[in-house]
Amino acid sequence: MVEEKLASAIFLWLHLYDPHSPYDPPEPYHGQYAGHLYDGEIAYADHELGRLVAWLKTQKLYDKSLIVFLSDHGESLGDHGEQEHGFFAYNSSLHIPLIVKPPAAQRFQARRESKAVETTSIPRTLLGIAGVKPGMDKQFSPKGLLDPTEDHDLAYSETFYPFSSFGWSPLRSLETSRFHYIDAPAPELYDVVADPQENNNVASAQPATVAILREKLRVILGQDPFRPTGNRKSAMNPDALEKLRALGYLAYSSPVSAEKFAGLSDPKDKLWEFNSILKAADSFRDQDFPEGKRLLSQVEQKDPQIYVVPFMLGEAAAREQKWEESATAFQKCLHLNPAFDQAMTGLAHAFFEQGNTEEAKSWLDAALRQNPQNYRAWYELGSVQSNANQGAAVSAYEKSVSIQPNFAIGWRELGMIQSRRRNYFAAVVSLSKAVDLA
Repeated sequence: MVEEKLASAIFLWLHLYDPHSPYDPPEPYHGQYAGHLYDGEIAYADHELGRLVAWLKTQKLYDKSLIVFLSDHGESLGDHGEQEHGFFAYNSSLHIPLIVKPPAAQRFQARRESKAVETTSIPRTLLGIAGVKPGMDKQFSPKGLLDPTEDHDLAYSETFYPFSSFGWSPLRSLETSRFHYIDAPAPELYDVVADPQENNNVASAQPATVAILREKLRVILGQDPFRPTGNRKSAMNPDALEKLRALGYLAYSSPVSAEKFAGLSDPKDKLWEFNSILKAADSFRDQDFPEGKRLLSQVEQKDPQIYVVPFMLGEAAAREQKWEESATAFQKCLHLNPAFDQAMTGLAHAFFEQGNTEEAKSWLDAALRQNPQNYRAWYELGSVQSNANQGAAVSAYEKSVSIQPNFAIGWRELGMIQSRRRNYFAAVVSLSKAVDLA
């Protein structure tokens, strides 16, 4: 028997989500940073990272550890009219901290990199420092942060948030150490050396630079295996959408095909609508339904084709238990976005609360045809069937929790109906999971 000796290694990926809207750091940071709570979120995250570094040192692991510290994005904080991030592609949200501390045994000359780099270079960098042989890293970016022979001075960025949720144009950008080009319906070019705040769009004054960077962008997009396709059938799991919403994103599913970017609205022209929708979402979160409805009414008057508005109104009416109003709003949303399975699920719930189980089941069937992974639709289907067909209800609840095992309410309802059917052992298992989760 051959004994293989494997070097011990630890890989830890630590992602701190705290600096996201709404900013609410714990004490003492909330009190210390009153009036600028985003800084308080950063201070709290810094404190927690300090605990990790201190532990590595007490365990004699710090010196031999490779540590890469970075953010996935910055925060605009009002720059260019954007309060948070994701809607635009300016450097207020694209420029991030990136610090690489190599293991002490591997000597690298400390330096500050002035050229533009991409976060997609990090996997290759980790593999290279870890001594992974060539081959495994072919699936990653060809650039390595510590490889001096690579040309780093061309960094690609994109945001599909305006497109995916609202049907407005996506934004793609290329940046060098001198220029930042943003490919939008109204192209933008900034000299980031002379104008680091990106206040002066020089695209019209430098058409040759725009043409060069636009061509480089075209080549990069032609080589991108992850570009969106026109297939909209595989909708995002509602759990992922809810997690995005918890981080402050308005995560929905636009009806616009990914094959039809031409002619879409420039996000710069939609900033007022976007900010009004964000404020309405905050109002609904704070139970201020009249203010939220007022804001959305203004948006709808300006843009009656935006499906997000009636969807949000449908959700708000459901929270107020105004089921007829909720159903009307969801129906209007589906008129604008017929394949939106979240709206179908909301409409079904509104019909169910009004006692119309047949109509509710019909819309849930439609939602599940559109997105079989919609675990909330499976859950609602279980509720609809719980009286007339308990066996079918059990199957629907089981499907719901199989798709989303952390769905506490689904486990609870599954356990309750199992108990009514005198399947007590299964009920104990399901209800115990519900208790553990919530």
